[in-house]
Amino acid sequence: MAKHTKLTVATEVGTFTRTTVRTYTHLVVAGPTRAEVLEARRQEQMAESRREIAEYGAPGAVINHIAAERARVTRNGMSPAQVDEWMARIAHLHTDETFAGYAADAAATLARLEQEGPVTVDRDAPGVLGWCGRLDLAMKLAATEQANPYRWVRVVDVTTGETVRTFAHGEQTADTVLALREARRTARRRVRRTWGRR
Repeated sequence: MAKHTKLTVATEVGTFTRTTVRTYTHLVVAGPTRAEVLEARRQEQMAESRREIAEYGAPGAVINHIAAERARVTRNGMSPAQVDEWMARIAHLHTDETFAGYAADAAATLARLEQEGPVTVDRDAPGVLGWCGRLDLAMKLAATEQANPYRWVRVVDVTTGETVRTFAHGEQTADTVLALREARRTARRRVRRTWGRR
């Protein structure tokens, strides 16, 4: 059985640990989440709450939902007997009280989000996007959509804790592509040399 190693990396933005059997050379750290991203998420949650209030709070919502559910399971190829069994099994979900509860929960969420007001400042502490075994993989991770919501992304050397590269938001894509291409070329040359010796 492989031996587990605990890695602890102290960086200028925090200390990060991981227990693993793998070997990691670089760490990708991101922080804080941009205010505009948080505000967009808040707006999406508010729209979803309004949709749920309209769907579950409308007169006849239970009847409409039962009809839609019956049509959905019939389209999926269930026999009439299976449809009846399914509808009986989920009947407790289709009551006026249940739907009123859904609408009340959505209304409470909407009220909370409206009370909080617009998000104007970045939030969240820096966190780990990923641990990588090679620099080119860390650079690639820093350039992905996964890194997009954050104000900055840093590639950190695991052994020293030193920041290899810091990207500001939006900077990742353009110049990282060039760095990735060069890293891939270097990796291909290394593989060709290794295979050529055999």
